[in-house]
Amino acid sequence: MNYLFNQEERLELISTYRRLLRSMGDTILPDDIKKVKHYTGRVAADDNNEKDTYGMNRLLQAMRTALIVGDEIGLKRSSVLAVLLSYLVMQEHCTLADIEKDFGSDTANIIRGLIKTHELYGKNAAIDNEHFRTLLISFAANIGKKLKIHYLCEYLGCIYKLNEGFI
Repeated sequence: MNYLFNQEERLELISTYRRLLRSMGDTILPDDIKKVKHYTGRVAADDNNEKDTYGMNRLLQAMRTALIVGDEIGLKRSSVLAVLLSYLVMQEHCTLADIEKDFGSDTANIIRGLIKTHELYGKNAAIDNEHFRTLLISFAANIGKKLKIHYLCEYLGCIYKLNEGFI
């Protein structure tokens, strides 16, 4: 049986979750918290220890990125929720229709853009390729400021974790 979090990840998740809730203040609704727990519970119910290519827990990485978006950048409800939930949509634990119904069209639209960005990145992960960089920049110019910030925060969180431990 695989567990979603090892002991170290579990402790980090609790700490990150608390920091995220504090940074969100009253912009996140109690009902939002219940719904996020419901969706993230689906991942745990799948009994799948999902790690990225660097061996980091994907759900925990989404939480770290959401903390950067909320705490360091200062974005609020829809942006933070989109970061938390985009991974779940990409892994088919829920649908965009579910997200739109439960959290609104703004959150769903941000997730839609994040998915498109990840799909584009997945087609060519060779960052050294100048053509790909130009394509990514031109795509980013069309997707809005919030989406660009989310994308950058995701990679910033990954770099933090790989280089020196999480913030």
